[in-house]
Amino acid sequence: MKDLYDLTFLRRPSQERIAAFRAAQEREKPNYSASYRARKTEVQSYELSIGRGRADFEKAKGLIQQWGVFDVPEGIPYPPDEAPAVGQTTVNLLRELGIWFLLACRITDVQDKDTLYGFTFETLSGHVEVGWENFSVRYIPGTEEVRYSVRSESTHRFLLMRMGGIYVHYLQRRYKRNSAETMLRLMQET
Repeated sequence: MKDLYDLTFLRRPSQERIAAFRAAQEREKPNYSASYRARKTEVQSYELSIGRGRADFEKAKGLIQQWGVFDVPEGIPYPPDEAPAVGQTTVNLLRELGIWFLLACRITDVQDKDTLYGFTFETLSGHVEVGWENFSVRYIPGTEEVRYSVRSESTHRFLLMRMGGIYVHYLQRRYKRNSAETMLRLMQET
């Protein structure tokens, strides 16, 4: 995918179009190489306390495995029924300013430890940005606190995105905040 046109739609893409897009991205490699790291990048993070105790940690871990972090207006994950796994290609369907975007990423790391669970994905050529994003939940034994965090580093791939850089970074920060607030809401619902 070399063109922004390939990633944007005026109507919501069909399930068949999303599946075809994901299949094409399966052949791609993550594109956050040393050449992009040398560019000016935006580093962002958002963290929020979402619970207390081991039971809350296990619940939060389950929510991440079920893509609860994407239960936000900004994004719909595909595939929604597969837990994050290293090598998995994911596609997020996003709608902003009346335009639908397909954004492809590859999961490059899954952390599954006694007090930490999360995953990292890196962008593929079918994404408007170049970078990585990490979603994790941590259990802090001394305080029993459960914390959710989203961290990322990215730069713009297309001139149009660079021109709208301030707005694009605002959208990224909004997504992180909404993701954390969604995790907190889901933790409190059951």
